[in-house]
Amino acid sequence: MLMDFISKPEIIQALKRLGQLAESYDEQIELVTIGGALMLLAYDARPTTKDIDVLITMPDNTSSPISQTSCQRTKLARRLVK
Repeated sequence: MLMDFISKPEIIQALKRLGQLAESYDEQIELVTIGGALMLLAYDARPTTKDIDVLITMPDNTSSPISQTSCQRTKLARRLVK
C-alpha cells in the first residue's frame, strides 16, 4: 500500500486553512499540534510525516457549523490534507 507523506509547507497550508474556515464562521479556535507534525514544524526533525495530529479547542457554540461535532472537524481536517 502506497502512503502519502505530508511536508512542512503542506502542514502549514492545512493549519492556515483551518484558521480561515473558523474565521469565515466567526469562530475563535486554538490549535495544539502534537506528534510527528510538531516535531517537523518546531524542530525540523524530519522532512515529512504521515498525518497531522491536532487538538482543536473552541468556545462552546453549538449553533455554528464548525463546532457542531468533533466528527465534522475530523472529516474537515482529513479533506484539507488530501
